[in-house]
Amino acid sequence: MAESTPVSESRVVVRPWHRRRDRAVINRWPPYTPALPAHWVATSATERHERVSYAVELRSDRALVGRIGLQMYALTGAYLGIALHPAHLGNGLGREALHLISQLGPRIGLSVLRLDVADENTRAIRCYQRAGFVEVGAIWRNGYRYLDMVRAL
Repeated sequence: MAESTPVSESRVVVRPWHRRRDRAVINRWPPYTPALPAHWVATSATERHERVSYAVELRSDRALVGRIGLQMYALTGAYLGIALHPAHLGNGLGREALHLISQLGPRIGLSVLRLDVADENTRAIRCYQRAGFVEVGAIWRNGYRYLDMVRAL
């Protein structure tokens, strides 16, 4: 199911995640400053538990700058999660990586991507909107409000 999907105009490349090597790199990343509230990175419950992960690398030097996880639900949908190195936030790399995953989705049998984001996480919400996600509702979990967002592929 994992497939590489470089796009020429992108500054990033999305490739299959290498569990040991990539995890070792991410474990050395500095913490986010200021620290992200724990509920911003909570995961959604899904019906299926099949997960696929992708590494996000800079095209220029192949440095690992992020991770995208897809947790499948239903037959053709996946919950999406994304994390970027703290030094690479705010410069459009996340949006580019989301664009690549959106192109990859149909090739791995997906027709919709879904995510939820803490409603006070305005930077992430803007990124998701720029990447084509639309708000379809809101949910409350553990006392926090999350926006439910989807993107058809």
